[in-house]
Amino acid sequence: MNAYLFQHLFRAWRRHWVLQLASVTVMTLVLVLLNFLFLGYSAFNHTINQWGRGLEMIVYLKEGTTAETLDKFKVQLAANEEFEQVQFTSKD
Repeated sequence: MNAYLFQHLFRAWRRHWVLQLASVTVMTLVLVLLNFLFLGYSAFNHTINQWGRGLEMIVYLKEGTTAETLDKFKVQLAANEEFEQVQFTSKD
């Protein structure tokens, strides 16, 4: 069975070698293209994830803000789960 299969394959390659070569070339190029697309997609995802980690927001309060208003603002920010860290720095 194996000898007959190999004999048939070699005969097909000899008779239609241009078609066989074109088929293998096209399949190889498609696989290479898909590989590059996957690598580009992975690199793009890695870049986007890195950009999101360094976000920082600086908020300036009006002059003369009362301590009560400042305390309410601190409580609201601390209750928000979107922030990893909240740091307050006075003007002084």
